Amino acid sequence: MNRRMATLPSGAAGQKERMHTMTTRSGQDAAAQWPGAPGAVAAPRRLIMDCDPGHDDALALLVAAGLPGVTIEAITTVGGNQSLDRVTHNARAVCTVAGLGDPGTPGAGSALSTPPGGPVVAAGSHGPLLGELSTDPRTHGASGLDGPTLPTPSVPPGEVTLVASGPLTNVAAAVRREPRIAARVREVVFMGGGYTKGNITPAAEFNMWSDPEAAAIVLGAPWPVTMVGLDVTHQALATDRVRARIRALAAGGGQGSR
Repeated sequence: MNRRMATLPSGAAGQKERMHTMTTRSGQDAAAQWPGAPGAVAAPRRLIMDCDPGHDDALALLVAAGLPGVTIEAITTVGGNQSLDRVTHNARAVCTVAGLGDPGTPGAGSALSTPPGGPVVAAGSHGPLLGELSTDPRTHGASGLDGPTLPTPSVPPGEVTLVASGPLTNVAAAVRREPRIAARVREVVFMGGGYTKGNITPAAEFNMWSDPEAAAIVLGAPWPVTMVGLDVTHQALATDRVRARIRALAAGGGQGSR
């Protein structure tokens, strides 16, 4: 495991730049540490997945639902690839595809609980902490998940690893509202950024570009952070072998097959 120092701007408020120690892993090393991976040491993982489905996030949910030793405790959504209403609908539809059960319905702003049937799906922030939401219909379509035919969702809206695959607005808002949660999170794993490239501008990746102030808050909080940037995700190719492993997840003892 290599440790690398990354200098990131702390936001638009003119604060000084801070040095953040971040753990970087190759795709192979990172995957080997998760339950269900070949050669992995069995270590149960309880996840809260914060996402904006999106084809990439939909695939992340499906894979997590199929991994033995992984339980998705809750799914929160954030406006990003599409509007909050659309990505929340998409998350619920993907849960139905993954067989994640039919939990109770939490109201907006209500306390989250985890019913036996599956994870709660709860809508979070409509847009970035500052400024207006900029969606990405060019990549993900008008629905945020154009292409596949999805079923009507059966999942109502409403020591943990926090997995964020969309803009970091929800995570930043949570740690600002209740800073003590930083001590109760095992680690934050987020998809975003890049050491050598961007996909919105030559230097900016979409999730970081969407809410840079939130990213600065999350990176400045006192919890372990693992960044999975474009340099890693562009190595995650959908080869025949990878597709076969994903198809096998439905019968592999993961949460979605229980």
